[in-house]
Amino acid sequence: MNRKIALALAALLLTNIFCGPTPTPATNPPPPQPGVPSGSNQAVVNGSSGTSADGIPVNCEDGEGNVNIPAGSFSGTETITIECISESEKAQLDQAVENSTGQTGEVLGVIKLSPSGMQFDSFVTITIPLIQFTSAQYVDVYIYDDDNSSMFEEVLQAQVDCSGLCAKASVDHFTTFIAYEMAALPTEEPITYTCTDPLGCVNYAPGESIRIATLLTYSGENGFALEIAAANEDGIRTALQDYGDIGGHGFDLTTFDEGCDSDLALASAERIISDPSIAAVIGTVCSPAAEAAMQYISKYGYSMISPANTRTSLTEPGSHQDGYFRISAPDNLEARGMAIYAYKELELRYVSIVYEDSNLSRELAATFSDQFLELGGKILDNEEYSDPAYYFAKLSAKIASGEQRPDAIYMPMPSSGGNFAGAISGYEYYGDGITLLGHSSMTFNDKYVESSGIGKYLTYYPTITPDYASTAFDFGYDAAALLIDAIISVVETDNDGTLHIGRQALRNALTNNHNFHGRTGNLSCNQYGDCGAPMIEIYRYTSISEFDGNFEKSFEFHP
Repeated sequence: MNRKIALALAALLLTNIFCGPTPTPATNPPPPQPGVPSGSNQAVVNGSSGTSADGIPVNCEDGEGNVNIPAGSFSGTETITIECISESEKAQLDQAVENSTGQTGEVLGVIKLSPSGMQFDSFVTITIPLIQFTSAQYVDVYIYDDDNSSMFEEVLQAQVDCSGLCAKASVDHFTTFIAYEMAALPTEEPITYTCTDPLGCVNYAPGESIRIATLLTYSGENGFALEIAAANEDGIRTALQDYGDIGGHGFDLTTFDEGCDSDLALASAERIISDPSIAAVIGTVCSPAAEAAMQYISKYGYSMISPANTRTSLTEPGSHQDGYFRISAPDNLEARGMAIYAYKELELRYVSIVYEDSNLSRELAATFSDQFLELGGKILDNEEYSDPAYYFAKLSAKIASGEQRPDAIYMPMPSSGGNFAGAISGYEYYGDGITLLGHSSMTFNDKYVESSGIGKYLTYYPTITPDYASTAFDFGYDAAALLIDAIISVVETDNDGTLHIGRQALRNALTNNHNFHGRTGNLSCNQYGDCGAPMIEIYRYTSISEFDGNFEKSFEFHP
């Protein structure tokens, strides 16, 4: 029977189907109502008094049951006629069904309610058994509009598991129920899915949950990473709950620990790829953990989307690994944003750069230098130092010899920047006018802020990419939402409810997922896995004595 008949349910909507015993009579039943004896075809219902809990008995040929109209569901003392139709009327309705659906079959029974001049304050619910029969396992129920002689959409197909087909409908001025048995049930050809995805498919039996893994920081001594991971996971779980399911398949979240440690991340990745029922991974928090884990995640065809990684090399040509995506901004954008801010907003022209012994610090220094030079600024020094006393002694000597004094010192030091800056207050001889430009890690927590105190007269401009401590929930939510949206776009479903997800198809869907509106902005993934809507925020901080727990936001940079 055609399920897609597009006829408006203008006056009546069948809302549910139920089968069950006749309700227990009320303790204090209302006055008895006129019944419909066998062979008769109508009854008068007094709207002001209502009907008994058992309703009005009906016998239409072989169909016996009750019509239940709740007391007080309509106003006045008008009548409702309960009719059993004639054979000629049944034939007309049979033709109406055939004309509307293109199917042939047999009308098993009809019950017609004809309210006469009644006014309903709202839609009311009427419970009515249509017909008793045992010959069919499935029947279709239709609503016929007496006013315009049109057949409404098929309203339900119900398996017969009680003595009669029971239907519950909301009505306002008429009702004609038609129980219809098709001449032959359509035979659906089974869908035999053959996986042709080059990376293979993950398959879920009917009702089985889609498995997502998180690879986040659940252990270790990095308190900030632990804090971020907890907020990320809250966002991930909320997104999975909001989406609910895909074709009856819910979501199951399995957690794996990366501990902000490369070795642990690698071991967890081995465990993930040993489980073919995991569709994809959300993680990591720490960038070194991502670099280690992706050795297996990428090789074995899984996809991973990070809500927190910032290391630039993760999404650079030549170092990006297939299957890796992230929605957080890469570090090089932070360095570019700081250079633009220093040159255009602070009007600085001479900058010295000091960095620590790490690849990230060198990368930030190089990016800042390139951007600042491109704008027209000058880089006086670009060197690695670990000892503040040595650095500032050398700087003082340069200034004393007449060399150009820097307007600012850029310190892209994710690990030691706070301590390095904290030592500056002891070196007053180079002057109070030098501005310090820091790294986002200096603003991640109060202890780091305190250790980066820089004296009473100096100004320190950290950058945050973004203010992640307060937005980690949203980044976790968006990582999960972007993944689920991609899964929905590629999923294949058998007619028995079995679900299939191609692993390469999922990667392609993530790469081609443009302008996804998330909590953190419009997400759009490029071929190297950067999906975020980055915004670099610059914050001003003067000294510990003036610090009240909040940074003063000075600048936004949208790459």
